[in-house]
Amino acid sequence: MSSSLQVIALGIFYHVVSAKFCLKEKQRDKQALAKASLESIKKQIGEGISQINSAKESCKSGFGLIIDGKSLDYSLNKNLERSFFELATNCASVICCRSSPKQKARVSSTMVVVCVLLPYFSFSSF
Repeated sequence: MSSSLQVIALGIFYHVVSAKFCLKEKQRDKQALAKASLESIKKQIGEGISQINSAKESCKSGFGLIIDGKSLDYSLNKNLERSFFELATNCASVICCRSSPKQKARVSSTMVVVCVLLPYFSFSSF
């Protein structure tokens, strides 16, 4: 192989290796961002529940919950779903903004189960 072809081959190899490295870094960044977002949503749900519990006697009008589609994705995660619906059922209204119809339907159907059907069953079955 001539020296110019070797230089071209090394350049191509360098670009392929650096592209694979960048792709792996982006995947790690996405995973880290998803984990941080999940933890943040978990913390916010916990804070909301504690605020509602501490202000139940003093607040006569009730609370409202506004959640966007991305946060709703994390809230409907199996690990957070129960605490999210605990928070949502203690609010007078829940507004899901910038969310898909599928997400809204899931929230609505689960709220019907939690609010209408669940009182007839034990809470542990949820």
